[in-house]
Order: sequence, then C-alpha cells, then structure tokens
Amino acid sequence: MRKKLRRQLCLETDVVELDLSNEGAPTQPLQNSALASGLPQGGPVGFNEKLIPLEDPAIMAKDDAVDSLSLAQRRTRRLDRLMPARYRDVIPVSAPSLPPVLPPIPSSATDLGTASPSPSARRKRILRTPRNVFGVLRQFFVDKIPSHDPDELVTIEALSSDASPAVDPSHIAKSLLPYPNKSSFALGHWFWHGVQKSKKSFKELIKILADPDFKTEDVVKTKWDEIDLLLGNNLESRATDDQDKRSRSITENEDQGGQWIDEDAGWDTDKVKISVPFHKRNDKPGPCDFTADADFHHRSLVDVIKERISDPHTGAHFHMEPYELLWKPSDNHPEERLHGEIYTSPEFLAAHRLVQETPGEPGCDLQRVVAALMFWSDGTHLTSFGVQRLWPLYMYFGNESKYRRCKPNCDLCSHVAYFQYLTREQVVKEQNRPSSHIAVENFFMRNGMALDRKQRTQLCRVDDIHRKTSVANARRLIYDKNYAVDSKTLEGLLKAESLVPTTNAFSERLGPLGFNFFLMLVVDLMHEFELGVWKNLFIHLLRILSAHDPQLINELDLRQMPSFGKDTIRRFVANTSELKKLAARNFEDLLQCAIPVFDGLLPEAHNNTILTLLFTAAHWHGLAKLRLHSDSTLLILDDVTQSLGEVMRHFKDVVCPAYSTKELVRETKARQRRKAQAGGSATSQPTPTIALPKSYNLETYKHHSLGDTADTIRRLGTTESYCSRVGELQHCTGKSRYQRTDRKRFELQLTRIERRVTRLRRIRNKINPVPELDNERAISPSVHHHIGKSQNLPYHIGTFLQQHEGDPAIQDFVPKLKDHLLPRAQALWGQNSHADSSTVGAPEDECSGLFPPDSTNHIFFNKDTLYRHNIMRINYTTYDIRRKQDSINPRTTHRDIMVLAGSSDEGDHPYLYARVIGIFHANVVYTGSRAGERDYTPRRMEVLWVRWYELDPKGKEGGWLSSRLDQLRFHHVNQPSAFGFLDPADVIRACHVMPKFRLGRRHKDGKGLSPCAMDSKDWSAYYLNRFVDRDMLMRFHWGLAPGHVYTHKTKCSNGSVSWQRAGEGKGKGKGNRTASGPSEAEREPEHSVDETPITRRGDTNTDVGGPQAQEQVDEGSASEGDDVEAEQFDIDLVDSSSEGTVERVEGDPNSGDEEEVAFEDIYGYVDSEGDDDF
Repeated sequence: MRKKLRRQLCLETDVVELDLSNEGAPTQPLQNSALASGLPQGGPVGFNEKLIPLEDPAIMAKDDAVDSLSLAQRRTRRLDRLMPARYRDVIPVSAPSLPPVLPPIPSSATDLGTASPSPSARRKRILRTPRNVFGVLRQFFVDKIPSHDPDELVTIEALSSDASPAVDPSHIAKSLLPYPNKSSFALGHWFWHGVQKSKKSFKELIKILADPDFKTEDVVKTKWDEIDLLLGNNLESRATDDQDKRSRSITENEDQGGQWIDEDAGWDTDKVKISVPFHKRNDKPGPCDFTADADFHHRSLVDVIKERISDPHTGAHFHMEPYELLWKPSDNHPEERLHGEIYTSPEFLAAHRLVQETPGEPGCDLQRVVAALMFWSDGTHLTSFGVQRLWPLYMYFGNESKYRRCKPNCDLCSHVAYFQYLTREQVVKEQNRPSSHIAVENFFMRNGMALDRKQRTQLCRVDDIHRKTSVANARRLIYDKNYAVDSKTLEGLLKAESLVPTTNAFSERLGPLGFNFFLMLVVDLMHEFELGVWKNLFIHLLRILSAHDPQLINELDLRQMPSFGKDTIRRFVANTSELKKLAARNFEDLLQCAIPVFDGLLPEAHNNTILTLLFTAAHWHGLAKLRLHSDSTLLILDDVTQSLGEVMRHFKDVVCPAYSTKELVRETKARQRRKAQAGGSATSQPTPTIALPKSYNLETYKHHSLGDTADTIRRLGTTESYCSRVGELQHCTGKSRYQRTDRKRFELQLTRIERRVTRLRRIRNKINPVPELDNERAISPSVHHHIGKSQNLPYHIGTFLQQHEGDPAIQDFVPKLKDHLLPRAQALWGQNSHADSSTVGAPEDECSGLFPPDSTNHIFFNKDTLYRHNIMRINYTTYDIRRKQDSINPRTTHRDIMVLAGSSDEGDHPYLYARVIGIFHANVVYTGSRAGERDYTPRRMEVLWVRWYELDPKGKEGGWLSSRLDQLRFHHVNQPSAFGFLDPADVIRACHVMPKFRLGRRHKDGKGLSPCAMDSKDWSAYYLNRFVDRDMLMRFHWGLAPGHVYTHKTKCSNGSVSWQRAGEGKGKGKGNRTASGPSEAEREPEHSVDETPITRRGDTNTDVGGPQAQEQVDEGSASEGDDVEAEQFDIDLVDSSSEGTVERVEGDPNSGDEEEVAFEDIYGYVDSEGDDDF
C-alpha cells in the first residue's frame, strides 16, 4: 500500500533529492578527552617513593598464571570482550536542517500555468533532507522552503530531560507594567510561581533579596491588591462584576492594561439552559427548560489559538509545516517510517494536504496551517477531605513537540473551560442514566485473532446517516411523543450500536466537512491497561495464590524488589498485596517487576503459564508505550498483541479453572461498606459475610481495546501524546491554585489566577526570552559521565591491602589494576604501537630501560593512593534519540551496570553485566613513553572496581522466543575472574537486576567470604529486567532503535535480543536485519585507530585508547561527600550490615547535593520540575 501510494505521489510531484553534506553531516561519536587537569595547584607533583613498583616478581608470576583462567574459558559463550568505545555513544542531534533555497523545477517539468498561481494550484514537490548520523531524515511535501523550522531551535539541553531551564529575573525590560519597578515584579513573580514553597523556591527568594538592585522601599510602596486585580481581570467587554469593573477602572486610570488586551484570550461567563424531557406519565409531561444556577466559565478556542501562536516564547516551537520522519540506518536497510509526533502522523499530513488543496479566500496569500487541538476532560477532587470538585477542559496543541508538552514547566496546557456539576436528580437523570451498552458477544474473546483484525477494519464505526437517523428518531420520541428515556421502544433503536439520544456537537459542526468523530476517541493505556487489564489480572493472581495457600500472599509481600532510577521503579511498600492507595504508576511498577515475585509460588505447570503471561504482558506494555516507533516495531507490536490474546485465553481456560477463587479480604470489606451505605447504615459496624466466588473475565471492552493500539499509533503517533496521564498530571495545577481561593465561587477565582499567571509568564519571557540552564545540575548532557573531582577520601593502597588481607576481592588487586590502566596510559601519553622513525631511537632513561615498553612496571600511583567517590553519573543516548542520565552509587541498590561484549560470534549475548563496588580515581604516572621528551606529570585516571555477573548456565535461556528474562549469577568470589576493573567510558548505562527469590540466598547462614563485595547478601541467581524502561526494552530489540547506533551495522542473532516468530530458526530473527545486514568488509570502521576489543586477565581491561570523561567545572556537586572522617575501607566503601542503607555524609558543604540525590533515588525520588516519564 505504501509503495502504491508513493508511485501515485511521484506521478503528480517532482522529487527533489538534496545533498547537504555540510548541513547534515553526521556528528562524530562521543569522544571523551583525557582528564589531565584534576591535580592540586602549585606545579608538577613528583613521585611519593623511589619509583619502585608496588608488585614484586612473585606477584607478577602469580598474575601470569591467571592468564590461563580468563573469563572466556569459564563460559559456554564468549562474553569477555568489549567493543571499541566509538560504537557505544553518539550525542543526540536535532533533525536534519532544510536547505536555504528550494532547487528549481527541472526544465522538462516546467509549470505552464499562470505567473502567480493560487496556493492550491502550485506544484508540490517532495523535499528530502540528508540523513544524519542516526540514519534519520525528513521528507516534506511543499511548494517552497518552509519559512519556520522549530527543529532548528533544538539543542542538546532540550534533548535531555535532566537539563531544566531556570528563570533569571535579573534582566530588565523596558516596561514591567503593571508593576512599577523591578523589585516589585521579582517579588510578585516569585509569589505567584508555585503554591507550596520548596527549598529551591526559598533559594530563589534569597537570590532576589540579595540582588544589589533590590530596594525595600520600592516593595513597600507597591499596591499589591490593585496589581493582582489588574493581572487577573478579563477583557474590558467581559467585566461582569464589581471586582472586574474596579480592575477596569484601574486600567483606565493608570493606562497599564494595554499591553496584553489585544493579544489576550480571556474568559467568558454564560448561563447554561438545559431542556429536560419528562415522560407522558408525569404530572407535567413534555420538555422543560432549566437554567443552571452556577456560571459556565469558558474561553474562545480561536482566541486561545491566536494567543499561543502570537506568543514568541511558544510560537517559535509551533510546527506549521508537517513532514514525514523516515529512517534508513544503512544503505542495505530498507527505508522505514518513524511514528512519534502528532505533526509527523498520517492524519496530520492528510489534513494539511486537504487544507492546501482547498480554494482559498480571494486575494489571500497567507500561509495555511493546521492546528491540532487535543482535549482532556475529567473531574477531580480539589481536596483530600471534602466535596469540592472541579471538571476542567484542558487543551494542548499537537503542533508542539510531545517532549515539551509532557513537561509542566513548559506551561503548554491551556485551560479553556470549567464545567459545573448539576445536583438536581430530575435534571441530571437524562445525562447520567445507564447507557444501553452493546450486548457482549464472543468476539470480545477474540482479541488478537485474525478474524478480530478483519472485523476491526470492516466494522469500524462511522458517523453516517444511519446513526444520525437513529438518534433523530429517538429524540423525536422523547421530546415530541414524551417517551421515557429508558423505554423499550428506544432500546430497540439504540441498543444495537450502543447509541444515546443526545446530539453530538462534533457531528453537527464538523460532520459536513467529512469529520468522523469516532476516530478522535483514542486508546488510553493508563485506564484501559494499567488500571484495567493489568490491575484485574494482578488481582486475580492474588486470588489464585490465596486459593492455593493463603500464606503465599505473605510470601509475595516479603519479596521486596530494589528500586531503580529517580522514579522509574519506586520502592514498594511492605503490604503490596493489600493494594492501598496505588496509582497507575504503581501498577506499572508491579508489572515490570512481577516475574521474580510470582516465580515459584504455584505448581510448575501453572507457574510456566503465569510467567509467560507476565512476560508477554510486560512486553506488550513496553511496546505500546514507546515514544518512537518504526514500521518494524509496529509489526512486532501486532505480533505481541496476538500472543497476548492467546496466552490470556490459555490462562483463563487452563489455569483459572484449577483454582476455586473467591474475593480477597479487601474486596469483601469493600462490598460490605457499599451495602451498608446503600442501606443507610454506614455508621453501624458491618457484619461479617462470606467471600463470594470470583472468576476471571475477558469479556470486557478494556481487553477488546488492546487490539486498537497499533493502528492508533500508525494514524496519530505514539500513545504518550494522547494518554490520559497528560490530563491527570494537569489536575495538580487546579488543585494547587484552589489553595489560593477563598473556597467560594472558586471557579471564577481560578479563571483570574490563570490569567494572572499567564500574564506574569508573558512579562517574564519578555524580560528574559532565553532562560538560563540550572547550574545545580552536576553534568552537561554532552559528556558521557561525571565523577567528582574532590580527593577527600584517599585510600593508601598498601594500607588498604593490609587491612583487607584474606578478602578474595583484593586478590591480585594491584596487578589487575595496572593491567587495566596500561593501555589507557599508553593512549593517554601518546604511546603508539607503530612508532615512527623519530621516536624509535629516542634515548631511554635508567628506570624505563629496566622493563619492556609494554610492562605494567611503568605504571606508578602518585602517593600510592586511590581516591574514592560515592556517585558516578552516566549520560546515554536513548532509543528515541534523546539524552538520559543514570546515577551509580555503590552504597545503594543503584549499582549495576551493563557494557557491550565484543564477541565476533553473532550468536553470543551482546552485553556484559557488573556490580560496581567502588568508584575511584588515581593520579597516574607512566614512564614507558617512547617520545623524545618524557612526561612524568601525574594524570587523573578514573576506574570502576566491579564484580562481574555471568549468564546462569542452570537457568532457562532468556529471550523473546522463550518468553523468559535473562538469568544471571555472580562468579564465586574465589575465582580470579570474579572481580576486575572497568573504564567508566565503557559503561552503556545502569541496569536493573532483580533477585530470583525462588532459589533463596546463596549463603544460608548469612555469612559471606568478602566484606568488600558484601557477598553475604547474595542471592543464588538474578533476573535482568529488560522491561524496566523503554530504552532498556529497545536494547534487547537489536538493530531496531534509531538512537542505538552501535546496533545499526552489527548483526546479532542471539535469542535474547533477536525477535523471532515461533517456528523460525535461530539466527533468522524478524525485523533485526540479520538477513540483509552488511558484510564483514562493510562493517570495518573507517578510522585506522587500533580497534582491538577489550580482553580481561581475570577481568582486567586491556582496551587501547579508552577515553576518559571530559572534566566539568561544577559548583553544585563537584564532590559527593568524600570527606568522611573514618577511612576504613570495609566500612566506608559498603555497609555490610544493610544493603540498601544510605549513610549521610557530613563535612564537605558541597556534599549534601549528591548525597541527597542518592537518598532520594533509593526511596523513589520524583523530580517535579523535570520530565514526567509517562
């Protein structure tokens, strides 16, 4: 179908291929320069001792013996090699730029029309940009170069959700009206910016008061009440009460309101009349008009559109011209369409083309633009205790990027109406009556079947004449013949299609234009799956556990899962099975971590079915919530949808009948309360009742709606653009503003607060149109990683080895460390394996001549000291070409990482996993340089002391075909390959490792062998959570993520990352380009840098030229509390008595920032100012 459409399009248009090598040149992969400036001031630092190596020949001989026991020999598959660093991380870039001019039409295709044709008659051409480094390109259908391209404004900070803008009110505009001076504006803006003041807000206030330009007398003289009234009033023609008139008089007297009157979208207030029909058996039959007592506050949609586009702050990011986003990662890969934003969706493009082809107004040459209006509306309680409710109508623009819409601090939501609740029963009976639903038939059970897919296409509901006629006939019976709303005659007209006898404004106003309002009702993953299908499945699994053995519920609660990320996986409560006060995000966390928790609780036959069901449900959920889909991933989503339907039906037909399930205790109590309230005895003590039988029900609309997800994404883009979570998040705004009202006529006061905040924001943007970045963030998004520069926690190597004598973790500690640092030092000091003639004959000093050039005896540590750090932050490029950050803290559960394996066998597992037990830097001196002038200056080199995982050979192989998670285990601590060192630049990102609870602890007595490694708390095996977030999910769909450049030209047929259909052979994974990938010659890198993969002696890294991270000057978190008083490494490095305890560090005034982050991370910290990852 796509090829056919493309051929038809080419017949009517000219295809213009542009070669913009300069503007769209690929960005070089992230190369971190060596850290050479992290040394004390005061000149070069010499050696501490006498240039004597720390190891002796006996140690060296022992180290040589370890070579025969490498990790590769201990595994069934080679997982001991790491790929070169340039394959890992590429800094995100914006979409390719447009050319300055549109190339002329070829002479053979010259238009023979008039000299100045109308917009609809102009020839359209396909304009394609070049591919960027990610293989992404844009395709426009235009007659001229778009004059406005918001993608050109995208920066690396905008692509990172951790870089939040901070407003600097120090700049002053020409006019601050209605504020008389800068001091009053700064204080007024601070007051209205937020309700509950935080430490960050307090710091902003201190900054205002400490400003030299702040004058107390200016604030004292300010008429605050009058300014607030002026900022909150509506347009002059809309003033309806005394306060509005008073503020209008202020405007007239002081002439301060003209700045925003012409560009403002104020509020209107109207009375609402409702015609309510009474049936013919009533005393007064026939329709009766009722006028609502309360006012209806609303705004003009046209005014809102004008306000949004005319505002320079938001209009600059408003996409006027849609385009197709295409992806071609390599020349051998077919071009695919990417699905993400609304303005790149087929529906938007079709609407835009229709508008361009429609005849325009005579003499009008203005640009024609489609505004995509997105509405959310739902009621919310304004207080935790009370009856005050608000039913707002929110509106967003699909022309804005979804990455900006999801950030509350971008202020892109427009409140356009506040609906009123009607309390009279006779008035609301028609509106709130039970609707006649479609009779539930067996096709609800066919979700995912081939027949179900055909029915969704062939039986798609349309706003046709049949529907309109049925509704008109029903209304005629109600209003003209006085039939009751729930009469059987009306059921015969409406029940077949679940219609209601109400007119639809979208059908009446937009129906003549071809608008089908059924298509605007999109899928809702939050209510339909997370709070619908998955919640019901989880509850029924609890019923099954309770029916099999009530003690299993307690066992499930005891299986506590470690948290992950800032707020990705929050800490679970101790009584999760009671489901108290759980939101959608909590049920999402339950799904992502459910497999280890339910594993082994039921008999093996049923256990396998449940694990497969949980795996498939988590896979479907992750795919459905991707922020960037391709044609290939949508095909996978189609397959997983079919598999989910099949496994759910198998679960219902096979597993559920084997257990006599009844209500849970919470369900029984809830039913008792509902019964008591219905009987009017809510205050009396409910009498105990027997739990009723409960069965698992698949015959619901929420199950049926899962099949519409993939098609909706193809039409409108990915689901987070229109998920109800967006509207639910905006409820926080109304609830916070309600706290500023007097609780009387609060809707009117909310409209004034909305105007006041909007106008203050407009003044602020004029003062400071380019907001500054928040300097409290520790790291620039363009840097791969960041480790603090402080040296407050020194550890003398000799003392450390002596204190931990006998600990297996420090076996061959120094030889492994030097083996790891040697190739990095050679690259850092400019050592080249192929020295030119000018350096081969360079004289060697007495010390360097004692050892071969490649000997580790050339490595020395300044003062024989390592410096410990608490936190390392890692920036990585996500699958959707964004920038994210992970924090690694060995003292918390956030300490597991993943790196790339460099095996040449396509069937090997592509990743290695490790637990960080120490973060260090050392000031290293290298004496083996062959350069003519030797450099003995110590240079900072960072290392991670890690404990390696291995794939569990006893566990079932993980992957998409087996529907199992990958299973890991630690090497025994006595094995030489159990511990090693790693370059921080080799780390891809953090990973979530979950215990395999069914096997229990490795040490039953709770006593381990290595205090440094804390192996006393080891589990026998672990699960790797590939569903922890969307980026991790796509790392296991090898080659299908545009942002993961390292997978584009490297094939991997391992079953863990290769998508395969059931029945397909191994190595022929669908959608992973294993059949059409580049040859070995094509995959050779272009540069001549030594690309020998990293091999480990034990676990020693011998990468040549591993780059260090760029050092950042950072005031907020240059140190992570490195000045702990005690220096005992077994106490400071890790707390062996408590795995998840976070110790508060005191001493360094700058240490609180990072330690606070670590504390908040482990307990589910939510960054309210940043990107809400939904």
